This record gives sequence, structure tokens and C-alpha cells, in this order.
Amino acid sequence: GLFALGAAAGASVLGIATAVLLGVVAGAALAVFFTERGAVPSAPTSAWEIHFPGDRRLDVGGRIDPVTISPDGRWLAYVLDERDDTRLYVRGIDRVEPRVVEGCEGARHPFFSPDSRWVGFFAREGLYKAPVTGGAPLRLCDAPLDNRGASWGPDGELVYASYASGLWLVPEYGCEPESLTPAGEESGVVQHRWPQFLPDGRRILVVRQSFEGPRLAIYDLDRRSTRTLAGVQSAAKAVYLPAGYLVLAEAGELLALRFDVESER
Repeated sequence: GLFALGAAAGASVLGIATAVLLGVVAGAALAVFFTERGAVPSAPTSAWEIHFPGDRRLDVGGRIDPVTISPDGRWLAYVLDERDDTRLYVRGIDRVEPRVVEGCEGARHPFFSPDSRWVGFFAREGLYKAPVTGGAPLRLCDAPLDNRGASWGPDGELVYASYASGLWLVPEYGCEPESLTPAGEESGVVQHRWPQFLPDGRRILVVRQSFEGPRLAIYDLDRRSTRTLAGVQSAAKAVYLPAGYLVLAEAGELLALRFDVESER
């Protein structure tokens, strides 16, 4: 899809471009993935023009992932910075005006369900989901304020990353989250960031920050183990495309590398 985003003065053009491109890339990955699995029909190419009202702007701080597109290509979700707080907006491709998700003050890191009917997000020390067509959000579980992204898998599971406590798994209907990986000095991994379910729904791509710098890794849900990807350079964020690429963001640049998801090379 093509995005034309109107931004307030003072917003970082490079930061906005990187955030939007990564959101579009992630949405494209989901669209291809779930189309192959038969969950949604192939989406047509679409164009979006969005103007931010007043002094509102995309929240593109280093800890915020503000833009994402739904797997079916029909919904856009984005977080705007509004006078010392953030709010989540959802807009359908056939709508002129975006809709504010109610009860979403402090929203961060939006992401969509595989069927594009729900948008997930963090707010008020919790993980939430809300219908894209409107309605009150549902709280799935408690989640720390230091979260670093989430992903919704094809088998009804969500995974999210915490800055200080690692990866967590929670079912889409909500309950007490399950800890998958520890984080902290004693584990040698001090941060986990930006998890993404891979096409089989049993492996998760994640950035692990250690004292040696960021490394891309894959967490295996069946084996409950993590392995670092060999031969892949470090990156602040990475998105897998089912066409066989890893798209990496590092130091304000986007790079695409060939990647075979089966051999993990």
C-alpha cells in the first residue's frame, strides 16, 4: 500500500518514514502469510492519505512502534502523541475519518489479529484487544509498561516482549501470561524486543539485546528454547517476509536480506 502521512512540524521525517515502512512491511508479511494459509483473500493494492489534526503527531520515539496495517490490507492502526499522552486510531480503507479506540489512553505498539477483526495494543499496564469496527477494548492480561512489541499467531496465541522480563505468551481470550524466556544480567540477555510469529506459528523471531549488542534469534515454542541466527547481522528490529526476506532496521537504514525460514539461514 501507499501511505501519504501529514505530520506536525518538528517530527522526524526519517523516524516517521522508518516507522511507517516497518509497519507496512510487517502488515505485508502478515497478509502474504495468512493468505497462503487460506485465512484471508488476497488484498488489492491500496493508497492511504492521512492528515493528523492540530498539534498531534505520530509517536516515533525509539521505544514506540506506532503504525501497522491489517493482514487483509483494509485497516490501518496508528498511535498519535496528544498533549503528553498517546491514543490509538483505527481507520478502514473505505472510511474518510479515523476512529479513536475508546479507553486507549497511553496506547503503544498496535498489532492486528490474523483475521483482521481485532487490533491489539498495550495501555495502562495491560495488554488489550478491541474490535476494529468499534466497541470497548477487552483486557487480556497485565503487562509491564516496559513492553517492546507483540505478535498474534495463527493458533490463537499472542506473544509479547518485556524490556526487563523477556518473552511472554498469552491466549487470545486472555488469562495469566506464561513466561517463555528470562531477561536480566544473570541470563546474559538484558532485553527482548519486537517478537514476530513465523509462518509455522511455532517459532518466534525476536531481537535479543545482550552486553555484546543486539542479536536476532528464534524462539521455538515446542522445544521451549532459543537459538541465535548465524550469519545475520545485528539489528534494532527485524521483520520476516514470506517471500524469503528479513527486513532489518539499524541506524536509520532499512536492509533486506535473503532468508530461508526452514533452514533459518
